[in-house]
Amino acid sequence: MDALPADACLRAVLLWDCGFGDGGEGVCVSCEDGRFSTEAGVAPCRRCTQCRVLNRRVDTACSPTSDTVCGQCLPR
Repeated sequence: MDALPADACLRAVLLWDCGFGDGGEGVCVSCEDGRFSTEAGVAPCRRCTQCRVLNRRVDTACSPTSDTVCGQCLPR
């Protein structure tokens, strides 16, 4: 996990914030594999949708900034 200065993050999770005018800057990290966040800040990373569990194909794979997009039903 690579840490970035908080102001450089677009969509990641704030790992810690010791700012509040007392010193350090907040640091955020990308979500780990299998998780995503659609917003910056202290919101937790959410687990990616598992299309196979829904018996559907994967149209677009999950990324640190977006959930999986499921497509058509899997063949029987």
